[in-house]
Amino acid sequence: MKHSDGCTRPTKRESAKAGIACFSERQDDLPMWSYYADAHRGVCLRFLTAHFWNPPLAGCFAPAPVTYGEYPIISFFRGSRFSHSTAMGWTKAECWEHEREWRILRHEGEPGLVPFDPAALDGVIMGCRMSDEDEARVRDVLSRRDPRPELLKARPAAREFKLVVEPVGGP
Repeated sequence: MKHSDGCTRPTKRESAKAGIACFSERQDDLPMWSYYADAHRGVCLRFLTAHFWNPPLAGCFAPAPVTYGEYPIISFFRGSRFSHSTAMGWTKAECWEHEREWRILRHEGEPGLVPFDPAALDGVIMGCRMSDEDEARVRDVLSRRDPRPELLKARPAAREFKLVVEPVGGP
């Protein structure tokens, strides 16, 4: 859409097509389990990264690592969609550096979830505070998947402030 100042701005419909999928190199980060997995009661999905960019997901920029640093200063009216996406989508404050995050940015397509190759999901890690009822549901869902991802569970380390992730019996 062209505006009186001659600049092209995204419409509401175009903005609705955008999305971010966030991934971490870490599966055992205590703070991330606390704030992204319902205080250790949720799950962490483990993916084979090669399935995300070979071939690339339709309508998405290739996965890229997040840069941790200063707040980006960008001109809304200058630069490409890619430069705006890079500045805003792949930049976070240094205090989040422990996450070692990668992101996939969707720039076009229909709003909603982005499908992925089922073979990309190769593991499901259950939180150390997951209820027995939720664990039974996870096992049930995984028992019906083909291919079946590995089932793992996080537990607190015996004498350290860290998590240990171990395989558990099948679904």
